Amino acid sequence: MSDCWVYDTPIGKLAVITSNNYLQKIVFIDNNESYLNSDSGYNVSETDFIKKCMDKINNYLIGKSKTIDIPYDIKGSNFQLSVWYALKLIDYGTTVSYKDICNKIGIPKGYRAVGMACNKNPLPIVIPCHRVIGSNSSLTGYAGGIESKSKLLSMEQMYA
Repeated sequence: MSDCWVYDTPIGKLAVITSNNYLQKIVFIDNNESYLNSDSGYNVSETDFIKKCMDKINNYLIGKSKTIDIPYDIKGSNFQLSVWYALKLIDYGTTVSYKDICNKIGIPKGYRAVGMACNKNPLPIVIPCHRVIGSNSSLTGYAGGIESKSKLLSMEQMYA
């Protein structure tokens, strides 16, 4: 069974879900009711590993660290995994377009598929899909909302 705990952060509430000392998922939430009750399917517990994950995420969010080095275990299709790997290669404080990611993974016209893989990213912030923007430099969808994406990008540029 996975462990889950909810934290307030500078970019909103995050549910951190782990199992066997691996980060599995980060979820932006509006309230913690569905994650902190007996029907959630999670062991609601602030484990030492969850605390360690949140310490690393918080250090990133306040500019003390430019990376979030946490062991994780995520599942996805080969295509999704290739997109998520490409996202990990985007430098802190920079942005790229969906087209750039498509070219990086060798599928030059796969914008929509790349967008869907970003949307399914189980570890926003850790796998920095917030660094992907539209080719016209517009902020596009993000699991935590455009406001959170804007805050993350501004924070990175401030601390870069």
